[in-house]
Amino acid sequence: MLRRYVALLIVGLAFGPVVLSQGAGELKPDTLLVLKNGAEVRGVFVEIKDGQYKLRLPDGRLMSYPAGDVERMERLPIHESQPSSSPSPTPFPSPEPTLPPPPIDPSSCRTFISEKGVDKAFYTTIKDIKVSKKWYGSTDEMYGDLAAKARQVGADAVINARTWHSPSGFAWAAPHAGGMAVKWTEAGRKALPALEGRCY
Repeated sequence: MLRRYVALLIVGLAFGPVVLSQGAGELKPDTLLVLKNGAEVRGVFVEIKDGQYKLRLPDGRLMSYPAGDVERMERLPIHESQPSSSPSPTPFPSPEPTLPPPPIDPSSCRTFISEKGVDKAFYTTIKDIKVSKKWYGSTDEMYGDLAAKARQVGADAVINARTWHSPSGFAWAAPHAGGMAVKWTEAGRKALPALEGRCY
């Protein structure tokens, strides 16, 4: 008798208590009791206590079955027709196609700046130029200053442009920019719309 009670206790711990929802409609059975007389009972498992299996039947009644009358207890799989509580995944929208930047208009591009090098047939070298701030700031704001410096020396563009931070004036990490100031050849002016860079 003690062994049977321990076995019932283990089964009870394995299945655990179930919190019943008193929603509208019938309860969905999650447990099958097979009785020794061959009968089968389906319902929602409540507990095993004092040698009694307790199930709530689909119609809402709470029923008890003596452990001595039960052959075995099984958990029922979740019914496939039961509606899922999680919504169906929404497909991600396809990304917008990225359009290439509009081609550069040579007539409106005062000073062209590129971090890349270009074909040597496209330019004649003027000289390397550098600009810097005397205080802290972003290197992004240095491109305008670099373009202005290029115009001062008569250049059409700055290639191999680069930015960095280093001590200057009153700052330990002031923004700097530099690059090679160049003048376009006729071939360079024609190639400008296809080059990678920005106008200032």
